[in-house]
Amino acid sequence: MIASHAQSDRLIANRDEIVWRIITNGVLPEQRNLAVDVVADAFFDRLFEALERGSYLDVVAWVDSTCETYAEFPQIGSMLAGSCRAVIAALAEDSSQPSQLVASLCALEQSVAGVAFKPRSRRSSAVAPVDDVDAVIHSLLDRLEAADPLTSEHSVAVAAWCGRIGRRLSLSETEVTYVSRCGLVHDLGKMQTPPDILNAPRSLTDSEWVLMRGHSASGEELVRSYKPLRHLAPAVRSHHERLDGTGYPDGLVGSQITLATRIVTVADAFNAMIGRRPYRLPLSPMDAIDRLSEGRGKQFDPIVVEAMIDAVRHSAAKA
Repeated sequence: MIASHAQSDRLIANRDEIVWRIITNGVLPEQRNLAVDVVADAFFDRLFEALERGSYLDVVAWVDSTCETYAEFPQIGSMLAGSCRAVIAALAEDSSQPSQLVASLCALEQSVAGVAFKPRSRRSSAVAPVDDVDAVIHSLLDRLEAADPLTSEHSVAVAAWCGRIGRRLSLSETEVTYVSRCGLVHDLGKMQTPPDILNAPRSLTDSEWVLMRGHSASGEELVRSYKPLRHLAPAVRSHHERLDGTGYPDGLVGSQITLATRIVTVADAFNAMIGRRPYRLPLSPMDAIDRLSEGRGKQFDPIVVEAMIDAVRHSAAKA
């Protein structure tokens, strides 16, 4: 299945056209969004690497994981199911002779379609009545404001960024409300963090970092103690998890981290970088975006980072 140099060169030269074919194969124009575009790019890169190695098992596993992670976007499964067919069609225009590459892609297509169309359940973001949820959140934010105004200000800003990211990912308004609320409550656990640690104008010691990192679990416990907010608890606990498993408190990896949590993680990191801190000057939005880009695929979800970049550019254009 190893592609020849000529075939590899042809794929790279026609990359943009092939990615466009992947996107439009199985995705209606009104279904297209940023998530679709980013996944199509990622599929091409995975496929090209697999062809160079001569093994496509990793591609099938990646498609399965991607469809599971982004079950909120069912059009992604449809797109990936026909992605190999789109590549084959592009190659066929350049060569009238059948090749081992095309035969291998046909075999791969069957495996990809099998996992792309596997039944999956979307994660529920069902909530209590709006008044009940918002009343509790506002009460807790008042307490956070009294304990630490800077964290309260940060939480409101993170919620706003979560909403912008969600809309750029074409989430429903119910889901946008959900991720925004997750942003509002994500740092409530810092009410339990000693103020001298929270506002230290210096680097923290190892023991102080243990206390600081405890805010994730403390926040989850607090949120779970209020019945209308229990559905928000996973994002509160996990907003410092990383895709590569090096985050805390549980070392979650990849698709173990919900999409809502991934959104909060990116919004939290971005606003922390551009915000006021006792120990450093704020970064510019563009510098913060560069930092997010460096961490995509390791710390941050690449699709969510792309949505964040789009939201920042949109905000800058309106300024």
